[in-house]
Amino acid sequence: MKRVLALLVGLLIIGTTAEIAGAANTTTIPEVKAYTLYVEGKPVKIIEKGGLVTVRETPGLDRKKVFEAVNAYFVRKHKLNKIRFTTIDVTPTSLVGENSDYRERKVFSIPDEGDVYISAYAYGDFEYDSFSRVSVGGYSAAYSWIDPYDYWWTQEYKADKLTLSITLKFVGVGISLSIPPGIGFTGTSDTASFSETEYYTDYLGYDFSGIEAASLGGIWRIEDHTSGTFKFSYTGNYYTQGATVILHRGS
Repeated sequence: MKRVLALLVGLLIIGTTAEIAGAANTTTIPEVKAYTLYVEGKPVKIIEKGGLVTVRETPGLDRKKVFEAVNAYFVRKHKLNKIRFTTIDVTPTSLVGENSDYRERKVFSIPDEGDVYISAYAYGDFEYDSFSRVSVGGYSAAYSWIDPYDYWWTQEYKADKLTLSITLKFVGVGISLSIPPGIGFTGTSDTASFSETEYYTDYLGYDFSGIEAASLGGIWRIEDHTSGTFKFSYTGNYYTQGATVILHRGS
């Protein structure tokens, strides 16, 4: 199931640019949003429900680039959220490092069928950074598929059980956290954690926003540890794949 890069940044903009094929058939019901973007004449459907994002089947499009496209959509969403900080001097470049990570690996092979792969994706975005206080959001996902022996494209391969876990760790002196209600994260003094489990699925993704950390001595590093844990009936074993983003203070 090859999936092609779709520039979803324009989904939240009134009037998309010429590079974007155009979003259509957008419907909204309570806490559910559905988007259809046409890429090379093929529809890519995205469902957002209560922070959980589902990408419908996109045969013939590249799977990794679908991750990147969904990520681009939420990057734009987070940037729009920064409007509430217009009265504060925002310095988003003061924490540096790679803000996204994608990992995949083969976990087992099925004779005469193909190789089963799992992947994890993590992205971190700064909605506000003033040295002593930061507000972060991000997008994390886990995905499984099979590379058939008889075809050049990949196909879905659903896990019997899939758990997506996100751990955000803030490093500084005397850290205190503020987590918005209803986003599914729990916290300690310096760590925010999230876990979601779905059954018989090949994809689980989660978008989060507005997690704040404060420290009088400054916040020096932020770590995003994302992992997907898969259980497949073919082997009965659990397999985990992780992705990690680390941002630190300095040049």
